[in-house]
Amino acid sequence: MIDRIDVDKKGVVCCTSLYDGRIEKVLLKQNMIIIYVCEECETTWLSLEDVFDETKCYSFMPYIESLGMYTKGEKPDWDSILKVVGHVQISEIDDIAKKHNISVYKLK
Repeated sequence: MIDRIDVDKKGVVCCTSLYDGRIEKVLLKQNMIIIYVCEECETTWLSLEDVFDETKCYSFMPYIESLGMYTKGEKPDWDSILKVVGHVQISEIDDIAKKHNISVYKLK
């Protein structure tokens, strides 16, 4: 379990893997589920709770390949695969952070 999470000036949660980007909410159109993906490193989590656990993350491309949504070596049709529906906000993870006693740092 991580011990801290960073939030930008707008309240958007930053990546807990490499701390290099913000976490997007991504709708997978084939199965209509939301996953959480770092906009920079593409670390992927299947739930907001998983964002706090270093052992419960995936690499985006192999993950969607495992679901049959993408074939390695082919150009993906992103419009038919996914839709970014926003960024994860502090209000969405605040209760989880409190539950696990995880510090929230607001970046300047």
